[in-house]
Amino acid sequence: MAYIRNKLKSGDIWVDWPSAYRRFDSYFASLDASEPITAGLLKTANRFQRCL
Repeated sequence: MAYIRNKLKSGDIWVDWPSAYRRFDSYFASLDASEPITAGLLKTANRFQRCL
């Protein structure tokens, strides 16, 4: 196992990832899509803060 790990680290061998795995940053929402969500969160936070 250590031999395979070292070969993977060095780039001598690689694994073709299945299509089920995507780049991590592809899971993030775009700025346009996230604006309504963050606006709703800010309204909720402001209402909660006034209750304190």
